[in-house]
Amino acid sequence: MLQTSIYIILCCLSYGAQSFYGEIPENIPTFLIKIQREQNEFYGGLILQGQWVDNASLPELKSKSVEIVIDTPWETPQIHRRELGHRLELSYEAPVLRKKRLEEGWKKAGYIFWDSPQGKKVIKETIYKQALKAIEMAQSVYSQNRPPELLYSPIGVELNPDTNKNTFIKQWIFHIIIVFTGVLCLSFVIWKFLLTQHSP
Repeated sequence: MLQTSIYIILCCLSYGAQSFYGEIPENIPTFLIKIQREQNEFYGGLILQGQWVDNASLPELKSKSVEIVIDTPWETPQIHRRELGHRLELSYEAPVLRKKRLEEGWKKAGYIFWDSPQGKKVIKETIYKQALKAIEMAQSVYSQNRPPELLYSPIGVELNPDTNKNTFIKQWIFHIIIVFTGVLCLSFVIWKFLLTQHSP
């Protein structure tokens, strides 16, 4: 039962985790983008005619409309903007530099990294700490309510019906606590990541 509670908590964690790279896939090149007559600059990926620009050697953009996805995956939703190609000044960003920049951005936003079977994920540090506390609580409840080991002599010892009844009640209370903990974690993740992000 302890393993079940930990599994529920880890499922809640994986459900709430976000992709490290956000909307721009890992294999898509990013660029330092400057727009004419604007002071600021930013990093982003480019979409041309509905397709990601997947090569660092850019096609001719002067007469085309380009969609820019700003590479700040810790902001949800990520910002998209459309510009004419001739207004853009682009400098290619190496994948190693992008990874380092994203790591710094996620950390500043209060996230930690988590390697999962689906790739590198990030999760809010506060939620991760809450999950660790929930696992500790589940382990504590398990150790307190675990029925004592039954030792049998060669002759055999009959169980006291009252002891058996108390152990049965304790086990059911433990099951209810585990289910309640799992539902509580799942409800929190759904509220945090599905409801609040879509609110204006």
